[in-house]
Order: sequence, then structure tokens, then C-alpha cells
Amino acid sequence: GVEVVEHGGTGLIVQNVLDALTAALERLLDDPQSISAMGARARERIQARYSVDSQRRSYVALFTE
Repeated sequence: GVEVVEHGGTGLIVQNVLDALTAALERLLDDPQSISAMGARARERIQARYSVDSQRRSYVALFTE
């Protein structure tokens, strides 16, 4: 399947370990611009992959192959 979160690009992926989660949250809190940039990239990614128009194109491609 397609991953929605791209580590460092649209968010942060951490293991199920408290230290990793703490470090990721501290990283984000120390860099508010990074939060905004990741959020913008995440929105663009979701819109590109999951918009109605994108889904329509995928179905058309699927049935015209």
C-alpha cells in the first residue's frame, strides 16, 4: 500500500518507544517552521493522491488498461 506519512517529509515516523517519541516531539517543538513545512507537504500529498479527481483518474486508468 501507499504510505501516507513520509518520514521527515510529511511527518515523523517513530518506533513504539517512548524515547523515540520524545525525541521526535522535541525536534518538532524546537522547529516550528518544520511543522508548517511538513503540514503543507502532507496536505499536497493527500490532495494529489486522494482527491476526487485523482481517484477518478486511477479508476479510468484501471478500466482502460
